[in-house]
Amino acid sequence: MLTGSLINVGTAVNKIAGVVILDGRKDVTGNYEITYDEGDLKIEKRPLTIQGASDSKEYDGNPLTADSYEVIAGELPKNHKLSCTVTGEIIDAGRVENLVAATIENGEKQDVTYNFLLTLYNGELEVTPIPITIKSESETKVYDGEPLKGVAEKCTISSVRQLLDGHVLKVTLMGEITEVGMTTNRIATVAIMDGNRDVT
Repeated sequence: MLTGSLINVGTAVNKIAGVVILDGRKDVTGNYEITYDEGDLKIEKRPLTIQGASDSKEYDGNPLTADSYEVIAGELPKNHKLSCTVTGEIIDAGRVENLVAATIENGEKQDVTYNFLLTLYNGELEVTPIPITIKSESETKVYDGEPLKGVAEKCTISSVRQLLDGHVLKVTLMGEITEVGMTTNRIATVAIMDGNRDVT
């Protein structure tokens, strides 16, 4: 008879509790000098691979999140429950990791995450910038000895895509000419503001 038992990850001796040697129905155990060579019981971590969601969108001023996930390798034992949190968030143009965390409970609602070899793949969240084109107006005058400068307030968005509602364009120009001729009405700086926040 053996008494070794193991449920969670680890090792235990496969204990021999007792031995009976029979000759027919007669117990002849006492005629033997018995030495026990006991084996081991070993439970290894169960592999499980989880992939966090990825998503992308063009900038719209609202947070981008994606809280879904997928088990892409391995499976849970019977009566076990997987709980995952996926916590990435991004508003402005750029990329961030969509971080995955996982816990596993058994049928008695005990945390048995340590019994699993978890491989967690974070997703990625990406917000792409809105493509816009800013146009500076051309200016002309007859020579009068005074510099001709571009007017920043006349700059416009000439592309099909426009600024989001509530966003304000601020431009500085560096084009200037005094003598007869022509020069580019160059845009020096651009800022797009959402209140006091620069969202360029």
